[in-house]
Amino acid sequence: MATDAAPRGIWVDTAFAEQYDLTFARQVAPIVARALLALAAPTPASLVLEAACGTGAFTLPLAQALGPAGRLVSSDQAAAMLRVAARKSPLSRSAQTAFVLQDLLALASRPETFDLVACNLGMHVVSDPARACRELGRVLRPGGRLAFSVPGDWSLEPFWTYFWERCRGPDAMAALRQAGPAWTPDHIAAALDRDRLQWRQHVERAGFEQVVTSVDSDIAWFSSAEDFLAGNPFGHIGRARDMFSDRDVGECVFRDIEARLRADASAHGVPMQVTVLSVLAYRPPVEGAGIPRRAERGPARPSREA
Repeated sequence: MATDAAPRGIWVDTAFAEQYDLTFARQVAPIVARALLALAAPTPASLVLEAACGTGAFTLPLAQALGPAGRLVSSDQAAAMLRVAARKSPLSRSAQTAFVLQDLLALASRPETFDLVACNLGMHVVSDPARACRELGRVLRPGGRLAFSVPGDWSLEPFWTYFWERCRGPDAMAALRQAGPAWTPDHIAAALDRDRLQWRQHVERAGFEQVVTSVDSDIAWFSSAEDFLAGNPFGHIGRARDMFSDRDVGECVFRDIEARLRADASAHGVPMQVTVLSVLAYRPPVEGAGIPRRAERGPARPSREA
């Protein structure tokens, strides 16, 4: 199978895949999977491709929704992640599932093969999202659907609020590699609107129509503040740490954030609001034939999209 590029970095590491499956894939990814499954509404007995399946947080509920007459191809370009997903026991009365090593930018599948292509938390890490939309569209039959979920800067609260509030301190401000945003509700809503528009443009330029976006939020519970920070959900913690030119100042900032998160803890653990943007789009049923545009699903946050 030809691929765009061999997977690099942490994704190829077996130890990382195992740790990822015990932390992020159990604490955060299932929350996103529920929202995506509701929007995608897979039809029982259909043929589905799951791209960038990771360690399988979306695979099992998707297979169960398809039922025993359904067929599911779950793929990932990282063999270490795919091995973890493939060894999990299937749910009862779930679809026949095959696990395939492939890059979503260069799929081995023939054109017009699948009824639905789904991707839970994978599109935002590909090198070329526009190309990814075109490639996923290539393997969809006419009238088939593409459904995917992506996070953004607005996905973890109150982490980013605590972070930017602490960064207004003179020590942190002096050590930041670049000035931070005014992290207000309006700023968060505007950032979400920009991401919604950008992903809509990607799928429409790839030839999709009847694009629907949905914003959903739920609470993820972490056993401790340390557990949350060590899990690095969506890569946000690592990115925040890299914003400091002075490592000691950065460590001081994170100690203060950890103390605030610890103060939020209850008997259930440390709560974190996880927000995700999901997109559903249709390939035209016949070349050149349009589908009437549907209204947006009610967002969890205010949107200015027309």
